[in-house]
Amino acid sequence: VEVNAKAADDKQLVQRLQVLQKIHDHVKVEVNAKAADDKQLVQRLRVLQKIHDHVKMIREHSDDTEEDGKVALEWRFAAIVVDRLGLISFSVIMVVTTLVISLRAPYLMA
Repeated sequence: VEVNAKAADDKQLVQRLQVLQKIHDHVKVEVNAKAADDKQLVQRLRVLQKIHDHVKMIREHSDDTEEDGKVALEWRFAAIVVDRLGLISFSVIMVVTTLVISLRAPYLMA
């Protein structure tokens, strides 16, 4: 990317564009050093920056949604474990109680 930008803001936008081009191969913007209108160039770069910010926001939202899904699965697994422990302990207590009551009945000893 060849840019003849004079303002610091323009240089910063050009640097961001270069970073975008390095990160994403599909971003292709030809900027000629003999551009007729620097304002038009700056406008294009700002539009690209807005697009990049929007795509970044969408990606972050997607990452957050994925993370929320993982947390929900972890809580679901914890609930299943607690449920199984409750079932097993209830079953053991019921069997032991039934055996104790049955074996202590006076009419079974005679």
